Amino acid sequence: MNYLEMSKTEFNNTITEMTVPQLREVAKELDIEIKGVRRIDISQDLFKGWEKVRFSQKDEAQENEGQVRNFVKRDYDYTPRPSQVYIDEALEYEVINLLMDEDPDSGKKFLSRSDLILVFTVWKTLDNFLEEYKRELRELRDNKGYKIYLKPHWYLKSKID
Repeated sequence: MNYLEMSKTEFNNTITEMTVPQLREVAKELDIEIKGVRRIDISQDLFKGWEKVRFSQKDEAQENEGQVRNFVKRDYDYTPRPSQVYIDEALEYEVINLLMDEDPDSGKKFLSRSDLILVFTVWKTLDNFLEEYKRELRELRDNKGYKIYLKPHWYLKSKID
């Protein structure tokens, strides 16, 4: 049985059902030092040692692959929230998209009238706003691997606040 591939819960449930000789055998197999004498102490020592062995092996595997935990790009299936949009779709926006209805049934627009007033007070034109929005989207996609980002309305709010 490969104990190192088990989850914490699986391993804990497995050793809970074992006898003292079986626990000592698992400890010997995993090269874990057991200090306790009672069954509860032995199982606790075994579990702590198992965690150390398991996580040290994971760290070694990541170092061998040249990966750093914080900077690994992962491909997940993302579903954007109502305030978000896929970056690839947003990069295709044109100025007219900002004025069109986002959802014809609800009557919501990408940018409301108050949003347009804010755009024109901060940026000279809608084109300038859209260029800055797209520039930030490209930067986030290329440098940080983002797949989803804020819709124009929420992007505007984040810049103003």
